[in-house]
Amino acid sequence: MAVPYVGLGKHGFLVFVLPIPGMKQLNLREANQGFSRLVREIERTGERVLVLRNGKPGVEIIPSGKGRAVHRRPLEQERAIRAFLKSARTRPGDSSGKRRRTRDELHER
Repeated sequence: MAVPYVGLGKHGFLVFVLPIPGMKQLNLREANQGFSRLVREIERTGERVLVLRNGKPGVEIIPSGKGRAVHRRPLEQERAIRAFLKSARTRPGDSSGKRRRTRDELHER
């Protein structure tokens, strides 16, 4: 099962990784010991593989070229993303439902 990971990235930015459901996950030792086999499997299936380091996502190995599998989001998730993006474009920064303050009002405080 895909396990989400939230943590700090290399440069101190917050990172949220939500692997694709059903995506194969291996720890670093398993990937290292069977790397040639792993590469052949990725070429054959076109599936992505998430390699974990100390239980946290380290790297994702994806096939190159035409063998790459196409992953589609569920329709419900696509609708939610579209609704969120539409809301973000039409009302940036307005998640509270309150009236937005003008620049002059903000500077009066």
